[in-house]
Amino acid sequence: MEFLTEEFLAEYVEKMAKTVALRKQVEAIVDKVMTPDKKNLFLLGIGGTIAIMQPFMYMFKKMSDAPVYAENAAELMETGNRNLGKDSVVFLMSDSGNTKEIIEALKMIKEIGAVTAAGIGSPNTKIESMVDHSVLYLNKDPFSADADYILQYLFFAYYLEKRGEFPDYQKFCKSLEHLPQAMAEVKKKAEGQGKEFVKKYRKEPYHIFTGGGNTWGEVYCYAMCVLEEMQWIRTKSVTSSDFFHGTMELVDEDTHVVIIKGEDESRVVTDRIEKFCSTYSSKVTVYDTKDYELAGIAEEYRSMFSPLVICAALGRINPHMEYATGHSLSFRRYYKVVEY
Repeated sequence: MEFLTEEFLAEYVEKMAKTVALRKQVEAIVDKVMTPDKKNLFLLGIGGTIAIMQPFMYMFKKMSDAPVYAENAAELMETGNRNLGKDSVVFLMSDSGNTKEIIEALKMIKEIGAVTAAGIGSPNTKIESMVDHSVLYLNKDPFSADADYILQYLFFAYYLEKRGEFPDYQKFCKSLEHLPQAMAEVKKKAEGQGKEFVKKYRKEPYHIFTGGGNTWGEVYCYAMCVLEEMQWIRTKSVTSSDFFHGTMELVDEDTHVVIIKGEDESRVVTDRIEKFCSTYSSKVTVYDTKDYELAGIAEEYRSMFSPLVICAALGRINPHMEYATGHSLSFRRYYKVVEY
């Protein structure tokens, strides 16, 4: 069991700094794959990996006119995408390096002739052997996907810079260098929040998680991958923009609603949900990125880093939940246990 200690935080900062230090390796890969004949970018994942790519789709929507597509590997195998061709760049992530659906999709992608680049969390894996370019990022927080986010910021910020759409890239990278320590401070503050969350709500039969804008992917990922998969806790996740179109009818005095608030334009919608739920439920939890200082992070990039802040903060629920429920975060009934 790993509750927060100074030793844990020091190790965390060291690990995340090693991920940030992959910048030159990432830039070299982007330089190789972004040749003049490449016309679009595909983000490939499944489950949690495609979920945490959603914030970057949001970033592209706001900052770029590049044709970018996010594809679930299992669906891509069945439906295809006529925009995927030999003039495509495919970026993917896999923690294990052996994700079955990713491997099958890669076989098809290789036949098509698209160039592939991957972030991989385990060495000497099948996926590493299949892709054209890869980055190993082995120094991870066991309770959150912080390193996954940092690696994606490295890839996609430089991709935008190469397209001439991110002239402040060098300044952005200065903030990136401060992320390890800033996220350690987030975890310190969120430790008490996580402990209180578990104390109050560990026996709740059902939770609603909601958030919007660039935090949505992390909201969905946490509800699905942690509470549902790792703890078998019934959880509904809904975008803040859809909350008032169905889910609101499930809210009553005893419904636990977890509201995730970032700092982009979608915040006004989430504020509306907070006001509503505080009127009709006595069980409302709010995680707000504005509550964290983020020392060293330029003000103009705070909203871009909101998904990572939420990931780091929610991750501190996990060890307390594991301890309180006696249910190991690594134990599964079905996932990679039985045939399905």
